[in-house]
Amino acid sequence: MYKVLLADDERLVLDSLKTLIPWDALGLELACCAENGLEALQGALDYSPEIIISDIKMPLLSGLDLIERLRALDLDCEIIILSGYGEFSYAQRAMRCGVRQYLIKPTKKEELLEVLRQTVDALNLKRESDERMRVGLLEQFRFPIAKGALLDLLSDSDSFDETWPSYARELGLDNRAGVVMLEIDSASTNPLFIIRQEKNLSLKTVLPLLAVDGHYLVLLEVTDVNALDSLAALFPGHVRKSEGSLLAMVKASVSKACLSKDIRLYDSTGHESILKKDSPPLNQLKALLDIKQDLDKEGLHKIVTSVFSSCGLFESKAMLMALYSSINDNEADLSFLRLLCDISSSQEACGYAERLIESAYDGGSESYPVRMIKRHVKEDIADENLSLKYIAENLLFMNVGYLSRLFVKETGVKFSEYLNSERMNKAKTLLSVYKDMPVARVAELVGFGDNPRYFSQVFKKYVHSTPSEWAKSHGKGEL
Repeated sequence: MYKVLLADDERLVLDSLKTLIPWDALGLELACCAENGLEALQGALDYSPEIIISDIKMPLLSGLDLIERLRALDLDCEIIILSGYGEFSYAQRAMRCGVRQYLIKPTKKEELLEVLRQTVDALNLKRESDERMRVGLLEQFRFPIAKGALLDLLSDSDSFDETWPSYARELGLDNRAGVVMLEIDSASTNPLFIIRQEKNLSLKTVLPLLAVDGHYLVLLEVTDVNALDSLAALFPGHVRKSEGSLLAMVKASVSKACLSKDIRLYDSTGHESILKKDSPPLNQLKALLDIKQDLDKEGLHKIVTSVFSSCGLFESKAMLMALYSSINDNEADLSFLRLLCDISSSQEACGYAERLIESAYDGGSESYPVRMIKRHVKEDIADENLSLKYIAENLLFMNVGYLSRLFVKETGVKFSEYLNSERMNKAKTLLSVYKDMPVARVAELVGFGDNPRYFSQVFKKYVHSTPSEWAKSHGKGEL
C-alpha cells in the first residue's frame, strides 16, 4: 500500500477526494489531510507519503512553495497538482519541480483515477528496482557474512547462539522455514551449480558450500514443499531434513568440520576459501557486542582495532553489517548497503564500527536510533534541509518509515513536531538574549533559511505571538 497526502484549503474538496478514490482497489491508503501548506509540509515530514495530491492556492504556504520545499528536503514522492488555476506559468513552475501531473478543476473522476493508476505503476517499478538493487548488493556480502558465521562457530560454539540472530538477519534467513542438508561426494559436480541451473527451485543457501573429508556439505533453506521434492529428485539419497531449529541445523552442518583441520568453502561462483581451525577468526562479532558501556574511547579504539586488524576488506564489511544489524535490530537498508560498497579499506570500516558502538552506548533509556535523531537535530538545527529522511538515509542508514514509527513510539510526538519545537525553543532563546536581532537572522539560525515569513508563521503557531512581540516582552540584551 502506498500512502497518500491530500492538501486543499476547501474542506468540500478534501471530503470529495476521500470518497471518490477507491483506496484499496488502487493499493493506496489515506495517510493525512491538510487544509493549508504548512499542515501539508508537516504531514509529509511525519508520514513520508509516496503520493501527494495538492492544490496551488493555500494559506500559509502555497502548493508550489510546498513542492519546492519538499524537493529541497529531498523527500521522494510523486506529486499531483489539482488546481483551479490553469495559467501556463503555474504549470511551468510545477513541472520544473518534477510534478507528475497538473490537473485542472473540476477534474473528471476517470481522469484522476487514471493518473493515480499510472503513478502506482511507476512506484511499483521503482520499488522493484530498489529491491533488486538491495538484494544484489546484499548478495555481494552473503559469502563473507556466512564465512564469518562459520568461523565464529568453529572458534566458540558456546557463544554462537548469541551472535547467530545477527548473521541470520543479514543473510535473509527465516527461522521458521524448513532446512535441508546435502552431503555429496566432493568428486561430483559442485551441487551449487546444479541447484542454480534449476530456475524453479525456491532455495536459499544458508552457508557457503563446505568441502570436508571428501564430501560437500550444503545447507539450504526451503520455503516450498515442491522445491523439496525437486531437490530430492536431483540428489536422491542425499537430502537430510532438519530435525530442529535453523540454528541447530547450522551447528549440525559443521560438526564434521570441527574434526577436520582443512576445511574448504566455495561461493556460488566456485571461488575457494580455506579455513583452518587454529587460525584467528576473521569475524569476532561477539567481542564487539560484549563491549561495556562504561568503556573509555581509548579502550574502545583498542578493542575495535584489534578485531578488524586481521580482517580483509570483504570480511570487514560483513562484520560491520552484522554489527549494524545487532545494534539496530533491523535488516540492512539500501542506503546502508550503498555505504558498504563505498568503503574502500578495513580501516575505514573500523572507523564506522567505532562510531556505531560509541553512539549505541551513549547512555539513556532511549534506543540508539532515537538518541541519534535527537543528537543530529541539536547539532544541525540551523540546516534548513534537515529532515528525518536525510537522517535515516545519510546518517543512520535505516528505513525512514521504521524510524518515524519508532520515534513516535518512544517520544510520543511526531518528528516534525519535535523538530519545530526544538527550533522554536532555540528561536525564543535567541530573541530573549538578543532582543535586537533581526527576525530574518533568527530564522536563518534555526533552520528556516531565507524564509522569515514562513518562520514567523510557525513561531506564532507554537508560541502564540510573533517573534517581534516575543523579543519586546522577553528580550534582555543587544547585539
